Amino acid sequence: MGGLGVREDVAVVDSVLVRAQRLWEELAGGRFPGPGLVRVIENPASRLCPSGWAGIVRIEASVLATAPTVAEAELLQRTLDPAALPVLDQLGPAELAYLPEPPASAADTVEWAEQADLSRLVAAVPSDDADESGIPALQ
Repeated sequence: MGGLGVREDVAVVDSVLVRAQRLWEELAGGRFPGPGLVRVIENPASRLCPSGWAGIVRIEASVLATAPTVAEAELLQRTLDPAALPVLDQLGPAELAYLPEPPASAADTVEWAEQADLSRLVAAVPSDDADESGIPALQ
């Protein structure tokens, strides 16, 4: 049988989910709540989303959200259904996959992009895609 093998190892899946949660928590500046709960924090420096935006991440049944001001965080908390909020613009939703470790074939071939590489990438895509990527802000 060719193709990729799929591991149904619960311990591996749980470990990857915990690592993914910790990464999102670092970006948000706060911790995920327990299963089935929503936590909204006020953090204008959150890296979940562009500055001035509300960011919402759901992993399994837990939701971690950030808002740039106390008033916006309170509004978001009261509105436990993010779909009920007035939305002017949004990024996503995104479906992300997390691996327990880098694929062996890629481990030796990863290279860091140079400034000129990023500039060429930004120049090659429509400006709204470039802005959404956040790359221009890094340059």
